[in-house]
Amino acid sequence: MINQSFIRLQQALINVTLKLAYVSLCLDNPLISITHCKTILSLSISYSNLNICPVQYTIIALSYAFEALTMTDQSEKVFQIVTPQQLQILVTHLQQSYSESEGLLYQQILLLNLSIVHLIQGNYEKSQQTLHHITQNIHQLPNQIKPYFLCVQLYLLLIEGKSQQAIQLISSIKIQ
Repeated sequence: MINQSFIRLQQALINVTLKLAYVSLCLDNPLISITHCKTILSLSISYSNLNICPVQYTIIALSYAFEALTMTDQSEKVFQIVTPQQLQILVTHLQQSYSESEGLLYQQILLLNLSIVHLIQGNYEKSQQTLHHITQNIHQLPNQIKPYFLCVQLYLLLIEGKSQQAIQLISSIKIQ
């Protein structure tokens, strides 16, 4: 059995480190923030079976890391920081914490952002595959993400030289 004082000490370390990551972002020092986020994310994996790091802290650390990487034009490095296990934790938390429709919306937003990361990296096939995980029917998308989904889809069609399909996509959009 793990000593309770050890658990409290690790929880305090994670709490302070998360706050340092936030302060670093506020002070426009994203590199320091990334370092703090990496610490939190590695601790969250190390102690995942002990429930030392609340899932909310992992989600916040992921958000701060994404923001810091974006600030430094290094968004392609997101997959060097985030593990599949942490992404699964995020998806599971979304499924459990929100109503079915809200959870689905947040999953779609997460997948759309992931598609954009693939797009930025120049991995158009993975970007397209990720879009297909969101929906097969554009008209069923929630209005909150539909314009972003359509922009990514349109960009992919144009970059792949599928101008006729791009024109069809544009003509199928109903302006509301």
